[in-house]
Amino acid sequence: MTEHLPSKRRSILISLGVIVFVVLVALVKSQAAERRWLLSEPAAARVEALRAEGRPVVVFFHSPDCRSCEVVQQSLDQVYAEFEKTIELLDVDVTNQSERTFIDESGVKTAPTLLLIDRSGAEKLVAGEINAEEMYLLLSALSGGAP
Repeated sequence: MTEHLPSKRRSILISLGVIVFVVLVALVKSQAAERRWLLSEPAAARVEALRAEGRPVVVFFHSPDCRSCEVVQQSLDQVYAEFEKTIELLDVDVTNQSERTFIDESGVKTAPTLLLIDRSGAEKLVAGEINAEEMYLLLSALSGGAP
């Protein structure tokens, strides 16, 4: 009877490990979908498709270890929900080498930078920290004056 106890513990620990692993994978996939981490289409192609549709776009160029990028992300988190039906938001990690050509062609020199593209395809770069109030004004103007 004592020989089965370690075997049962091992089985329970393995089962718990599998459950924890499955939950973590689900969380990562959820965040990946929300943040478009697994977006297979390059940002440049996505921007061109949206530009062809005449849809306003905000491209958020950021870096994972950038505190100013976190400030801009917080501003986007506070404001963007009001504009998500009228403006497409794309995230581009400036450390992602597969996006290097698009980053350079966009004129991005530092993170954080927002590339704002209006319905006509006109572009505007905004670099540095932006608070929620400024973000609202930028997105409002980009969307044509209303969320």
